[in-house]
Amino acid sequence: EQPPQSSVIGIVRMGRASLRQLSDIISAFQNSSLSAAAAIWRGDSDLDELYNSLYGDLMQSMTEDPRKVSANAHLLFIAKNFERIGDHATNIAEAIHFVETGAPFAESRPKRDDTAAMTAPTKSAAED
Repeated sequence: EQPPQSSVIGIVRMGRASLRQLSDIISAFQNSSLSAAAAIWRGDSDLDELYNSLYGDLMQSMTEDPRKVSANAHLLFIAKNFERIGDHATNIAEAIHFVETGAPFAESRPKRDDTAAMTAPTKSAAED
């Protein structure tokens, strides 16, 4: 079973966004740019939102049609790896900020990976 075209498009968008973050953080490191590092750090939530949306779509598709489980599971792994690239870029942004200022970012790290809340709770044996 082929994955839905919209999911493939979503994966490509995630890949491009993570590649952009990676390229930008390399430039920020090379130029010791605090402003660029901060922009990447704040922008990590954008990639998280793309991942959350794609995750929800793929999980719904698998629930509706079990024949899509295998293909969609592979797409989920690909999407999670792109999301992790964004997390790594954010980690590098934090390191750049610390090296340049001697202190961590003052704000809490932006994080929007809500996928744990998207999974359906399982019934316990006591509920059966």
